[in-house]
Amino acid sequence: MKRSHLVALAILVVFLLGTFTALSQALPSATLSGKVAADGQGLPGVTVTAKSPNLQGVRSTTTSVNGGYVFANVPPGEYTITYALPGFQTVAKTIRLSASQVSSLDAVMSLSGVASTA
Repeated sequence: MKRSHLVALAILVVFLLGTFTALSQALPSATLSGKVAADGQGLPGVTVTAKSPNLQGVRSTTTSVNGGYVFANVPPGEYTITYALPGFQTVAKTIRLSASQVSSLDAVMSLSGVASTA
């Protein structure tokens, strides 16, 4: 094989590898973020869980000091988002995410009722 053919083949291989890499990074995904609050203040330490038939398994995260959370690179589809923290009532919300969509979903949590015995 001539040297010019080898150079052309090498350039083609590099081009195809770059194209496949770019395509794999551009898969259509969505981002969901939000803030969890109680009494108007951000609520840290809340376990936020995302469930969807489009996910393999379940994704979970914990809210930051100011109550914020983010789920990045999730496939499009319908999601049930659950917010849980001991001492607070669990909250569940549903959202539909489209490809390349960046959405926000906030939640307000209330203290659980405390049972007392006399």
